[in-house]
Amino acid sequence: MKIKFLLLGTSLSFLPTLSFAQCVATQDCATLGYTVTSCNGGKGIRCPFGNMWACVKSDEECLQAACEQLDFKYVCEGEGYAAGVGKACGGKFLTCSCTNGYEWTDGVCKKLDAVPVVCEVGTLYYDDGKCYDKKIENKNLLGVVIYSNGSGGGWIMSVKKQSDASWWGPATPADIPALGNFTSTPNDLQSSCVNTDILVQAGSVYDAAWAARNTSVVGTPSGKKWCLPSAGLLATINQESFKKIDAALVLVGGDVLEDLDNLGWGGTESIWTSTEASSEYAWYWEVNSNGPASHPFFIFRKDSGRVVRPVMDF
Repeated sequence: MKIKFLLLGTSLSFLPTLSFAQCVATQDCATLGYTVTSCNGGKGIRCPFGNMWACVKSDEECLQAACEQLDFKYVCEGEGYAAGVGKACGGKFLTCSCTNGYEWTDGVCKKLDAVPVVCEVGTLYYDDGKCYDKKIENKNLLGVVIYSNGSGGGWIMSVKKQSDASWWGPATPADIPALGNFTSTPNDLQSSCVNTDILVQAGSVYDAAWAARNTSVVGTPSGKKWCLPSAGLLATINQESFKKIDAALVLVGGDVLEDLDNLGWGGTESIWTSTEASSEYAWYWEVNSNGPASHPFFIFRKDSGRVVRPVMDF
């Protein structure tokens, strides 16, 4: 049998399946790693005894292949694209940032049906953690902003009442020391959930607090609680902000803040706060279609029925 021997030199380092020089008793180019009929631009090595080639990638092609294996695959250019996020690899990025009005979804910057706005009083807060000035059909509405701290945080009120006639507490007078007693208009702006926690821990007789805490709104973030508003929080609502809040409630078909007093006294809505005045009395907030009066806060017996309007911080 006639055997031809091929002595391969340093060029073997370029071949896909060979790593060192050896004598091979074969004329099969494919077995040696020559697998294509031609290489782009002539960049490759031809089989010494055939017409097959082993192509050699350029440094740029190798870099691109390595980057793509690491998921650097987005160019981040075109309409709706702002820039690449983080460092680039081979001119591509792991993800892109989008311009205003676009959102990074499924690997592309998609145009939004609605553009988020600053979370100010009267805007609508959705389960994506953003505020809008219009009703959005494909998102879960959580509430309307009633207070903004100017730094991206604040409080929302649910668009629906939780109760028309809940008692604040039992008929038998009982003071709750952990709440403290406010004898004048309270300034407990950030105490809504702290107060509500104290009330629900005090027992099921604190009906209004339980009604707020048991509020169920689709899309409520995990770990967030609905609470009975403190008097200090509701005190931030003035005539101007009231109009914005009510306009937002009308826009989404919510329960507007007007003429809904469950007792029928003067056609005004009386809303329980989580703020205590004494062992027998708690604070409530009164509002009608004209907005809050110059002095909208009153104290009343805890065993009286009042409206429950749950709030949540963001």
